[in-house]
Amino acid sequence: MQVNLLLKSIGIDCYDSREVKGVCFDSKRVKSGDIFVAKKGNKYDGNEYIKEAFNNGAVCVISDSINGDNIYKSNNIDMDRNNLVKNFYDFSNIKIIGITGTNGKTSTAHLVYESLTNLGMYSTYIGTLGVIDREYYMALDNTTPEIDVLANEIVKAKNRGCKYIVMEVSSHSLSLGRVDILDFNILGFTNLSQDHLDYYDNMEKYFLSKKSFFDNAKKESIAIVNMDDLYAKKIINDYKGKVIGFGKKDGYKINLISNDLNGLCFEIDGSIITSKLLFETNLYNLSMCYLILKYLGINKGDITRVMKNLNVVNGRGEVLVNKDYHIILDYAHTPDAMERILLESNKIKDNKIVTLFGCGGNRDKKKRAIMGYIASLNSDLVYICNDNPRNENEDEIIGDITSLIKDRGNYKIIKDRKEAIRNAISKLDKGDLLLILGKGHEEYQIIGDIKYHLSDRKIVKECLEK
Repeated sequence: MQVNLLLKSIGIDCYDSREVKGVCFDSKRVKSGDIFVAKKGNKYDGNEYIKEAFNNGAVCVISDSINGDNIYKSNNIDMDRNNLVKNFYDFSNIKIIGITGTNGKTSTAHLVYESLTNLGMYSTYIGTLGVIDREYYMALDNTTPEIDVLANEIVKAKNRGCKYIVMEVSSHSLSLGRVDILDFNILGFTNLSQDHLDYYDNMEKYFLSKKSFFDNAKKESIAIVNMDDLYAKKIINDYKGKVIGFGKKDGYKINLISNDLNGLCFEIDGSIITSKLLFETNLYNLSMCYLILKYLGINKGDITRVMKNLNVVNGRGEVLVNKDYHIILDYAHTPDAMERILLESNKIKDNKIVTLFGCGGNRDKKKRAIMGYIASLNSDLVYICNDNPRNENEDEIIGDITSLIKDRGNYKIIKDRKEAIRNAISKLDKGDLLLILGKGHEEYQIIGDIKYHLSDRKIVKECLEK
């Protein structure tokens, strides 16, 4: 598309007939032929990087404050940049599945992606784990990337022959309008519990960000909703599309058959699903996966067959087995997620439960004491260590975590996470279950503004090899 035609679509007249190759919001990622959108944000002012964008090959700039040579001022930069992306990129002939909720987004989205892939239905996953498409991989800075990155990845996937996009939709992305231009065919709601209150101030604002996903959906879409969650009915109150509920009481009924260290077996929709995944929390992730596949038109037999071989997502209930004990890595970093995995672990344990975790710096402080109490109440022993202290004092973070459990005495403080993991493993007895929570798949520790390499999985495997 020519520059003049694309700019005309947002009400800007010019006579530039050069071809546009892309729309980009980050000057460092600008390539030859791109239009660069310069906006003043909370931390950076994109207008300060206009020169860099031109040096990288930008054909022109749309700015929220400047007019100049090949620079066009917008009176509504947020609306115009959305429309630039929407009018330039073609999202037709591809189905988009979006999953939102506090916990379970990554696991559920990846389960759907893996199922479709194993069924020979070409799909791409976009979320916390990056962009994954068979042999293609790209890391992402955010669970749901900015519109320009998201649009570019969707179109690249489409050009590779992809027919389905399965993506996580975060609350931040909804608040910032990152998915406003997308028409979702299927929307999934996993659950809602305390998280991100450093950003939203209160649960009502956090809830409303999630609800907006369904409020703004097209009426032809299908919402697949965990009806056992307290927010389920409220989240779809103003939704215009078709609702498919599931749970232990409402909608498609889930009937748990078995739940042990070998995995899950349950019934839904007359189908018996066996899975290597642990815990009843995955009962909901697997049930949503089943229903998404069903409403994509896949028959029950194929769904049952493919779900039997689904793998655990790295760091999401990932079991690392020793002959004497079990170690489980999980991303649980909210009070609700921690309580769920601890309650489930207590159902299947053979001996003691040992929990290791920390809380991030410069993030929701309100959840720290709650998580400390939940861990202490549901564990025989708790190791408290660092988990991305960032620019906060590590002792103050740990002080917040222990504020409600000082009289309980069933915890140890070892600030160095690597040393804490080593110590915890060295003290395990036969039949013990060690839960290492908070980082999951992540392979870094943020101290100050610097990311240092740290992999829970690597540390555990080194210990087991010894």
